[in-house]
Amino acid sequence: MAAGEWGLKRGCAVAYTDKGSGNGAHELASNLVTKIDGTLVNAANAGNAALFKANVSDAALASFNTSFPNRYAYNAHSQQNPEQSWGKNTLQAIQFAYWALNDMFGTLNGSTRTVRYNKGDVTTIAASVSNGGGGGGGGGGASRAAAEQDTDGWITAVVVGEPQINLNLPSQVSVRQGGAPVESRSGSRSQITRRSPICQPCAALATAAAGSPNLSALPLATTNAIHAARCASPAAIL
Repeated sequence: MAAGEWGLKRGCAVAYTDKGSGNGAHELASNLVTKIDGTLVNAANAGNAALFKANVSDAALASFNTSFPNRYAYNAHSQQNPEQSWGKNTLQAIQFAYWALNDMFGTLNGSTRTVRYNKGDVTTIAASVSNGGGGGGGGGGASRAAAEQDTDGWITAVVVGEPQINLNLPSQVSVRQGGAPVESRSGSRSQITRRSPICQPCAALATAAAGSPNLSALPLATTNAIHAARCASPAAIL
């Protein structure tokens, strides 16, 4: 979504990996889920049209809501690991774009169109920002994965920002911050998504962050009180 508008305004053909409907989630307290058409419905009535629905019985859900109210389950809990296919899905979107271009601009031969563009004939940029394959986030990680898997020359270039990457560094490579080695260098997307809202309030209380722009739209004292309360016991949450 982040790069598509730029391309459309400059006369580029744009292909998305999905329709940008989000990652799919199940609001457990109200038992609401999002369908593929973007509407909210009760999970019991969604059927296979739910983007994601927690695989849990009514009794187990009721027990969970009593112990842990106001919780939110999303596709990371599906046990299907859709992230593994993001690179493949991006390549499929590019291949579909080639088909669509040929279907529109190929020479008409009877009732069919001839192939005008073969792979590599069109400058193809895999571009986006952030982690994901589309949805509510971006596709920086998906674009990078597609480039790694592209053995047939579909992609001309990759332009991405802040793609979340899990590095498998050799022993001779180290990451340092302030001269000190960083032992925990990276984590999975689900780990980062889970830990960020817990750790970020603590980081916001750091002296070095004082006076940072857009730190909060609330009065500073109110912001600090909220951050302090959230940061009081992160170990218990993690």
